[in-house]
Amino acid sequence: MKKGNLLIVFILIIGLAAIVGSIAFLTSTSIKSAGYLIKNDKAFYIAEAGLEKAIWNFNTGIGSSWRTSGSTESFGGGSYTMRVADAPNGDVIITAEGSYQGRTRSLQIRYQQYSDAFDYAVYSIQDLSLGNNTTISGDIFVDGDVEIKNNAEVVDGVVVTTEGHSVTGGGSWIPGTPPDPLPTPPTLDTTFYDNEIATALASGTVNYNYSGTLNLAGGTIYASNDINIDGTIIGPGSLVAGNNITIDNSTAIGSNILLICQNVLDINNNCTIAADTTLFATNQVTLHNNVVGTEIIILTPSIVDINNNVTITGFIFSGQLTLSNNVVFSGSIQTGGFSADNTIGNNSSITYDPSYLPDVLPPGLDVGYSLAEDSWKEL
Repeated sequence: MKKGNLLIVFILIIGLAAIVGSIAFLTSTSIKSAGYLIKNDKAFYIAEAGLEKAIWNFNTGIGSSWRTSGSTESFGGGSYTMRVADAPNGDVIITAEGSYQGRTRSLQIRYQQYSDAFDYAVYSIQDLSLGNNTTISGDIFVDGDVEIKNNAEVVDGVVVTTEGHSVTGGGSWIPGTPPDPLPTPPTLDTTFYDNEIATALASGTVNYNYSGTLNLAGGTIYASNDINIDGTIIGPGSLVAGNNITIDNSTAIGSNILLICQNVLDINNNCTIAADTTLFATNQVTLHNNVVGTEIIILTPSIVDINNNVTITGFIFSGQLTLSNNVVFSGSIQTGGFSADNTIGNNSSITYDPSYLPDVLPPGLDVGYSLAEDSWKEL
């Protein structure tokens, strides 16, 4: 064979070898890449499983060790580690890291404090009646029947009732669709307040009457029967009565004050209530006659009665609610469970404003959590 032909053959052999080598290299790389992607995907799906397990644990309250230090469990040939961290604003951050043959993927969601029940201006687990010239600005959820009387209206929102219940009356409203699942109502554990009342009942002071400026200076005043205040109350601190608390005649109630009694807590006649003050009564909380309150919390398993030119912002939790005669309220109301007689009427105005929900929850109030919108993300 001539030298020229040998050179051509040699070049062809070298080229063919290069092609075969390239194909082998690409095939090997593709196989490795496919293997990498498979492992990566499996790590992702394992992380998803861990996230679902962490959510289930969080919602059911089962298990606690994983909440702070993390908990690792085997799954799908790999493992996941789930963690829950409390954010400074009361939210909860849930994270799950999935691992599979050296590959890891991490997913995270955020639960915001307050359940979906707090998305409503009024959330009632029993019947609700809106009286003449009442205006509700925001959504209403009622696990019962709703009566919207003449000249009453629900604006900037809808009225949602559960299956088997109806909305009647000549007022103005737009129907809404019940969410699935239904909102979880908040709960109130009264143990703390019951214990404080028990301490008051055992107190050597029967009645506590004060007129002037009362500086609580971070302390607590107990009375086994009644507490009557006329003047100014400076917080922080607490007043606890075994029977009634009555505050009237333009008394200025300062901030960070806790008022607790067993029977009736009555605030009357041109009183003012500053922010972060909590009112609790076992039987009834009453505000009437030109009372003004800013960012307050009203709690009772029984009756809240607010009437006659009262203007307040904040949060109300009650077993039964009556608002009447020029009441102006902004915030969120949760009611029902004590009586089906829940009434908002006679020129009253309720405006939903979640900014008035408390940042620091009072003792015993469980407001639940809800999944924050668009909170899912991969880390």
